[in-house]
Amino acid sequence: MYGSKFCICPRGETQVGGVCLSESMAFGCVPVIMSDYYDLPFNDILDWDEFSVILKEDDVHELEKILKSIPEGKYEKMHQNVLQVRKYFKWHSPPNKYDEFHLVMLELWKRRHVIRY
Repeated sequence: MYGSKFCICPRGETQVGGVCLSESMAFGCVPVIMSDYYDLPFNDILDWDEFSVILKEDDVHELEKILKSIPEGKYEKMHQNVLQVRKYFKWHSPPNKYDEFHLVMLELWKRRHVIRY
């Protein structure tokens, strides 16, 4: 992953793997999410289109063409956004400001109206 512009994150047995996403961003890669069905972490907080490429599984045959068609300026912006959001995918003990723990708490807080007792 180190030195790569894009890192492919295919769907696992159930969903897009969180480990692949966090590792690719830790190395500064723009994640390429290949899945027909996905529930991305923090999708109600983060705009994944700003720092990842999301493709259908059938697009695998066009993958190289699709990635090469992304203008360098757009890639650079996505890469800068990866560098900004990757801190949200690191878990620390004890929690650090703006790490994954805090985003989980924010996501739970935002969904509090759905939870019924």
